[in-house]
Amino acid sequence: MQQLTKSVFAWLGGIAVAEGATIPTLNVVNGFCYTLPLWKSRAAQMAFGIWFFLSFYCILLVIFIVCYWRILVSTIFRCLLPSVVVSRSRPWFC
Repeated sequence: MQQLTKSVFAWLGGIAVAEGATIPTLNVVNGFCYTLPLWKSRAAQMAFGIWFFLSFYCILLVIFIVCYWRILVSTIFRCLLPSVVVSRSRPWFC
């Protein structure tokens, strides 16, 4: 059930982002339908661009870095812990 919930959220989130940017910028010029290049203002276009970059690049990159860093650190500590315990019983130069 949890997997189904994640899938539904991913589908609906993607549709909401795509349609949220497409519908306000939709316009028909000389019989041709144009989407995304026709923003109402330059500020709206910049706000969407910044939000899109932060949401789909920066935040995901930070999440991956934090998660993989924690995995790496916990693995290193788990591997080094036995050698630290053993090395305490003998001099450091051995």
